[in-house]
Amino acid sequence: MTVKMKVSPEPSSQEKLISLMQRYRDALNYSIRKIIENKALSLSKAHKLLYSNLKDRFDLPSRIAQDCYREALTIAKSWLRNQNKGETPKAKNLRIWLTYNQSYRVNEEYVEILGGVKLKIVGWDRRYDSYPNREARLVFRDDKFILYIYKCIPKPAKYIPKSILAMDVNEKHIVVGNSKIEYRFETAVEKAIRYKRLVENLQKKYSSTRYNGWIRRKNIRKRIKNFHKKARDILEDWIKKISYKITMLAKQNQYAVAREDLTGLIENLRKLPKNHKVGLIILSYRKLEFWSNWQAEKHGVPIVIIEPNGTSSICPKCGSKLKEKGHRVMKCLKCGFEADRDTIALLNIGKKALSKIGGSLTTPTASQMTDVAPNRCEEPPRSSENPRLLGRGGGQMKEILAYIINSQATPVSWLNISKETSIASPHTTQAYVEDLKNLFVVEILNFLSPESKIIQRKNKKIHITDPFLYETICEFAKAEAHELSLLEAVVATHLSRKYETFYWKNKHEVDIVVRLNKKQIGIEVKKIGRSWEKPRHLEKTFLLTKDDIPLFLASINV
Repeated sequence: MTVKMKVSPEPSSQEKLISLMQRYRDALNYSIRKIIENKALSLSKAHKLLYSNLKDRFDLPSRIAQDCYREALTIAKSWLRNQNKGETPKAKNLRIWLTYNQSYRVNEEYVEILGGVKLKIVGWDRRYDSYPNREARLVFRDDKFILYIYKCIPKPAKYIPKSILAMDVNEKHIVVGNSKIEYRFETAVEKAIRYKRLVENLQKKYSSTRYNGWIRRKNIRKRIKNFHKKARDILEDWIKKISYKITMLAKQNQYAVAREDLTGLIENLRKLPKNHKVGLIILSYRKLEFWSNWQAEKHGVPIVIIEPNGTSSICPKCGSKLKEKGHRVMKCLKCGFEADRDTIALLNIGKKALSKIGGSLTTPTASQMTDVAPNRCEEPPRSSENPRLLGRGGGQMKEILAYIINSQATPVSWLNISKETSIASPHTTQAYVEDLKNLFVVEILNFLSPESKIIQRKNKKIHITDPFLYETICEFAKAEAHELSLLEAVVATHLSRKYETFYWKNKHEVDIVVRLNKKQIGIEVKKIGRSWEKPRHLEKTFLLTKDDIPLFLASINV
């Protein structure tokens, strides 16, 4: 592995070091060109061809001259092996390759480089000091010197996995899980695209139809370069962190990580719409694959690569072709299985991975999975062998409960909940909340128009049904309790046991509307009494304070 070390040369030797790195860069480009021209692809041929020239022509120390043609030989071989050869490779940035104990040495506070240059160590990760140093690379970028030291660290033994943790990647989320758990992690694509849009706006602003004026403006070029760097840094930081999270999750549960082989994905991206294509390209699948593999190797987590064909379009239960039912929701017409597209991908990836390493898939009970009512969409009736599966994910349910508490009894939509949680689909959010209603945990109030029509497409009010449950959920979801929300929930759920209960909102809001004998009765809940403007379409209204609620509820015969 590589350890990053921030170093700073002494003021008297900085110019000397930069001059050495400039000569090394020129020597490296010269060596690459000569090796390719003369096909000197062995170490002995490269030494015979270049060693003396590098010392005399570029004034390099003996050992650094050897490091130079060794690096040039590696670059030349890599370029010659590439079938799609472009221009001859050329080094642009200032960097220098170093060999431990011959080109450089590390002391407690300094790094000594051959040629009498000392660099003070500003900071580095000391966890790996006990492992032996190997080759190093000194880079000068953005007026800073960074020393990358390669360490020889033994790989940990890989454990025998108990199950599979599948990983599905898309533009907005990375979804990981199996038949028991499921987690969704939001990608950093939107944050990175923001900087790309800033670049495009700058280029348009300082350009005309005849020429790109921004190229001639130094400050604009610098800003554009900084925006590109910021976008890259955001993505790389996110990729490293998410790879570590997934690896640690797999290691804690003794799972193997399974992911799709996305080699050649760029060819398929060309067929996609521009906005979608840009997001997927920015996501940088190759870096994600690299860091996922790197973390798995570092922590001894087994990793399985499978073919991506059909992972999101084939039923994981019966293998039939799935039909799209709604936004990212797929349904099997043969067996009635219905689930979110990402959940289906996880199950199929896990199934393929298990067959590859040897094993069998457990009965699907992943979160977001439902079997729908029979005789819809031409599916066969459900038998006793095909029972309804609940199987919701505990982590996502916790997010939804926290959102309900924090909404403080304001009307919300399924889409808003899905945006604020790790659930990608509003249909899945609706399924979660309806399950909570069936378990008598929440009560859902729909919007009632002045004409007594129930508007299902309007936002919903969601109340916790019991004060004890409310306090328990606040503790469980780490959410702050709100007394007014609790008071409103107590009144709404109590009334819903006997009457049809709704809410109304326009410029003003009525917390609870009871429909009784084609008449609407409005109830407003306040902590303390204060004026309230009564909507004209209500037959009768009640303004309840905290002190009024017990007597009011006791007077209702439920």
